[in-house]
Amino acid sequence: MKILFFIFFSTFYFQVNSQKLEGYVIDITNENKLSFVNIAFKNLDKGTYSNQDGYYTINLKEVDFGDSLIVSHIGYETKSFKLSDFKKDKNNNLNIKLVPKNDFLNEVYISDKKTKYNWFADNLGTNKKTVFTSSVPFGYEVSVFINNKKRKLAKLEELKLKFKKQDETLFDLYKTYYRISFYKKDENNFPGELLSYENIIIRPENKNKTIKINLKNKNLFLPKDGFFIGVETINPNDTSPKNSMYLTYPNLLYTHSEEKITFKRYRGKKWNKDYMKSVFKKDYFKVPYINLKVKYVK
Repeated sequence: MKILFFIFFSTFYFQVNSQKLEGYVIDITNENKLSFVNIAFKNLDKGTYSNQDGYYTINLKEVDFGDSLIVSHIGYETKSFKLSDFKKDKNNNLNIKLVPKNDFLNEVYISDKKTKYNWFADNLGTNKKTVFTSSVPFGYEVSVFINNKKRKLAKLEELKLKFKKQDETLFDLYKTYYRISFYKKDENNFPGELLSYENIIIRPENKNKTIKINLKNKNLFLPKDGFFIGVETINPNDTSPKNSMYLTYPNLLYTHSEEKITFKRYRGKKWNKDYMKSVFKKDYFKVPYINLKVKYVK
């Protein structure tokens, strides 16, 4: 009897702990496979990305089947699935079809032919002299407020970020990509609506390097009341970290700020204020190093 119970328990335990959900994330309008889509549990800060070919796999080990799976991607409607629908089977195939957003992005459009700009570019952002590295886990997005002190409309020209080589050997190392997004400021001074649906992915090498993103032809403008720039850490690999303690590379350089100007969220969920302190200056706050070149409208 004990032997039969052991066999039954072992079989049940193996099935539960090997259960997974897998498939492709697809654009419903053209059947194109979507890369680097966020797939996360609603009530748990765990999740995954679709890979460059749109394929995803997510482990359902030790999950609450009363939870839901949230699928979100820039420029698409968010979709959710009840995990209870997949409780019975050991493995499940689910191709997720996302619907593009059709709502009008409330951008400020100005014709370059008629509008005159200052001939020189202003430098905005958090480009302080003191910099240090920070390894951000996969799935987290840090958003930095860029203040528009002149309170004048300005066209975005260039975004500059600095990266540092990661040589740490005490922890597992995982290569990372970064996604850049631009957000309006909402009525609560949090990151709000997107200013652009373009999926901007940076693929830095593991070395000390400054990366410049040309924004001249993207028709993006700095609102008079400022906006947010988001930097999300993306896993480009099919394998997820084995342990909770790991490092991503290369590291985005950070600096400090006197004000609380950063927000953080996990895989497209709710934004929260980030109160991480600078490691160099007491009572200063830790913020990503960001240099933004803009040209103000005359």
